Amino acid sequence: LLWFSFFVVFSVFVFFLQNFLPYSDFYEGLFIPDTINMSNTFDNLKESGDSLLSTGLVGIYFIYYLSWITHPAFSILINYIFVYYSFKLIYEIFVKNNLAGQIVCLGLFINPYVFFAITGPNKEIPLIWATLYIVRNLLYRPGKWFLKSLVLSILVATVRDGYGVILLLATVIFSLNISVKLMCRIAILFAFLASFLADLLMSNLSVLEKNLVISQSINSDAQSSALIGDLLANSTNPLLSVIKEFLRMVYNWLTLSVFPVFITDSGFVYSLGLAYWIYGVSISICLLAALYGLFSNKIETIQDKNKLKIAGFIVFVWATVSISLFIQPRYLMPILPISFGVLMTLRKKTRYICIFSMLLFSLSIMLLYSLSGVKSPIISFDDNVEGSVK
Repeated sequence: LLWFSFFVVFSVFVFFLQNFLPYSDFYEGLFIPDTINMSNTFDNLKESGDSLLSTGLVGIYFIYYLSWITHPAFSILINYIFVYYSFKLIYEIFVKNNLAGQIVCLGLFINPYVFFAITGPNKEIPLIWATLYIVRNLLYRPGKWFLKSLVLSILVATVRDGYGVILLLATVIFSLNISVKLMCRIAILFAFLASFLADLLMSNLSVLEKNLVISQSINSDAQSSALIGDLLANSTNPLLSVIKEFLRMVYNWLTLSVFPVFITDSGFVYSLGLAYWIYGVSISICLLAALYGLFSNKIETIQDKNKLKIAGFIVFVWATVSISLFIQPRYLMPILPISFGVLMTLRKKTRYICIFSMLLFSLSIMLLYSLSGVKSPIISFDDNVEGSVK
């Protein structure tokens, strides 16, 4: 309750900023475009009576719509329910079972994006809870855990289809009655095999074909000048699948921490860009910790076994999210709290190495770009926005 209370205090502060600050670029950066788009979609549904299926937001509709039509501000109450039970799951996974101390609850604080999203409908907060719930089930197997995890994975697919499939596969793989080390190896091998199969079946499966269409639209502008350009966005040659998968994993791991957008064209701090950078540094640190936990863990106790299973789950999700043909580090947000938990299970020296090495890497790359004369990216706002809860 104490950690949840702290979270409420921070989120209420953001709520007041979003609703009472005068308009500026800084103010506009306090809002998440996806949240605004979902809010507008709800308004349009209410006024037009269009088909829900046409929106692609079936899961979000059932989570938020009743509270939204009552009053938009009530969406924050739905989010608080998810956050409260996320704290309970973190405590159950790590603290109750002696994997880490209560500091592990900070995993829900190190992503400012969550505080910006708390006031309206969003995908990340429900997906964080769903991820923690399934990890808890895989570790400690409460009553009917397998069936509940399968059903939840299917429901998650109505929120974010690809992530629902990932959780479904993780539930099956990490419930196998084999050694944890073998389980993790199978999971990672399967992720790279899935990348190969995705290239072969890209035009035949709807969820993959949609990914290809989005990737091609992105490639028309933003990715056309990327370091690996067409290799990531256009090529569907299966022989390059392993290389592409590895490169996409690296990009999803590091992009937000080394290519931040801090300033708007009018000179204001871009608050959402700063939030993305903090998240980017956090996920880069925590994924490094997960890699360390995966490849260095010696199984001597049940706690060691559980740590390894969590690390394997994290790397599996990271790898399967990276099957997507476009780089989207935000899709790793649901595993940040559980990844932070793995960081907190490491020895203090190892933990500090992970933290300071990734911080140094991020700041060094940013400094090198600055010294080389490359101008820092800026963002431009054309139209005013109204708060998601106004």
